Amino acid sequence: MLAAAAAGAAAALVAGCGGAPAGSAALKILPSDVRLVVGLDLAAARASAPWADGETLVHKWSKDEASRAPFEAIDDARNELRKKLGLDPLLELATVVVGVTVPKRGDPEVVAVITAAAGARFDEEGLVDWVESKAGDLDHEEMWGAKIYERKAAPDLVLHDTLAVGTGAFSLFLADERTLVVGSPDAVEAVAGLRAGRGKSAATDSALAAAVKRVEGGAALWAAAATNDVVEDALRHGPLKGLDDATDATVSVVAAKGVHVGARLGFKKAEDASGVAEALDEAVRALGKEAKALHEHVPWLRAVYEAYASRASGTDVLLTVDLGEDVLADVAKWARKEGPGVMDLGLGSFPGFGEKTGVAPTPPAPFAPDGPATAVVEAKPAPAGSGACARYASCLHGLARAYGASSFSGAREAGDAMEKAALEMEKTLVPAGAGADESCKMGLDALREAMPSFSSMPGFVFPDECK
Repeated sequence: MLAAAAAGAAAALVAGCGGAPAGSAALKILPSDVRLVVGLDLAAARASAPWADGETLVHKWSKDEASRAPFEAIDDARNELRKKLGLDPLLELATVVVGVTVPKRGDPEVVAVITAAAGARFDEEGLVDWVESKAGDLDHEEMWGAKIYERKAAPDLVLHDTLAVGTGAFSLFLADERTLVVGSPDAVEAVAGLRAGRGKSAATDSALAAAVKRVEGGAALWAAAATNDVVEDALRHGPLKGLDDATDATVSVVAAKGVHVGARLGFKKAEDASGVAEALDEAVRALGKEAKALHEHVPWLRAVYEAYASRASGTDVLLTVDLGEDVLADVAKWARKEGPGVMDLGLGSFPGFGEKTGVAPTPPAPFAPDGPATAVVEAKPAPAGSGACARYASCLHGLARAYGASSFSGAREAGDAMEKAALEMEKTLVPAGAGADESCKMGLDALREAMPSFSSMPGFVFPDECK
């Protein structure tokens, strides 16, 4: 049961053939301001070889004392959902279609349309009871023939003592006994309106409709997007020059004996496509060089890097990653051996676990056989002075120790790099005093803002010197 509970995430990334909901049909159930659509056929995913492989690996990891906690938490949450929803969320859901809006003003909205497999159905009373037990009482109203439930100000949705999902206001309704619609209130109401013949659907957007047609009827997992002024402005300030000229994009993932990932970026002009293709190649080459330090611990990364290819074709940029059976076998072999180390989340990785259960967090085991790099084991005192650069250097020393103690693959190399950066800063910027303080302050602020991404790394504890 633990295996099936966690295999879904991996299978979604390498879903087998069979086709998610037809793209055109998906657009007809989503509101017109949607700019990104993602479709997933869970039935096809469950029938794929990667799903079976994932079950085998997760079964092994769930038996390991160091990595079993998250799987137990997921399994508990799944059992509770099965009792309340009237169906198994992993084995009896058929399709998921997600739409994301990108408005000119305000925050993006997300809506998901989830369908149950043939013979399965949602229990409306149990579903509402479960949601209210986690997020508080729901208001409800009849709108366009649909009974819409809404939570206007929702706390974190606590799935289990160790699993919580942050939520804002949300709404949901059952279009029929096999179809659940959930998401941002306005987007959910728009879907209800479409069912009653009110408003325009995303199918009226010619650019998005054309993008969807390119990935229709093949992969079990697909995505299509079309740009607007807001997206273009965001891309204009991104790291890749020329990407803001893109008009649309598609992604599909197919698994048979191997895994094929295909992506496409559409442009108005061929020269724009050529420029972005060259920039992508340069960025990937740079990434490959930076990732060399990981090859010792994750040897199959080199094969993934070498499997990548991109080229300009007219006004399109085409990107592919083809992984053969041999590469997948190497990944599986590595995962069987190193999985518990990488998945070593430990009880302490779940925020508030100790407070809720009284169980003391367990320290992570070092990833490398010989433990963390010696350069980052001992605590370094803060360098002399009270300026921003001194604090920044002290923070880097702390990060180096945290990386060295983490069970994450390649953490030793990252820790050594942090330590070298801290030592270099003490030699150059710290003596510069106030002249370099502003730059150091900006760097330290950026590290603090990145704290959530650091905390997602297995076994990582953000050091006090950086707080």
